[in-house]
Amino acid sequence: MESEKKSDIILDFRKAIASIALLELSRKFDDMEEGQVLEICVQDKDTFADICKVLPKSSYEMNMVVEEDSVKRIKIKKIKKKEDNL
Repeated sequence: MESEKKSDIILDFRKAIASIALLELSRKFDDMEEGQVLEICVQDKDTFADICKVLPKSSYEMNMVVEEDSVKRIKIKKIKKKEDNL
């Protein structure tokens, strides 16, 4: 089995307020380069669902979701965004 790429950025949202965590996620994701991997730790299932709503669908791949002791570790790889046709 091919090993997973090491995370470039790790955000721990286990004790974070959801709205602030999502704002931080958006800012970090915008600053990421194509190909970088962001790892997010969450406990709240609603925060996990909100992550998928906040990030543009065409700009990431969710590579891994691992659950350990009620903590979800999500790895998200930034991919090239599709250019909008003008």
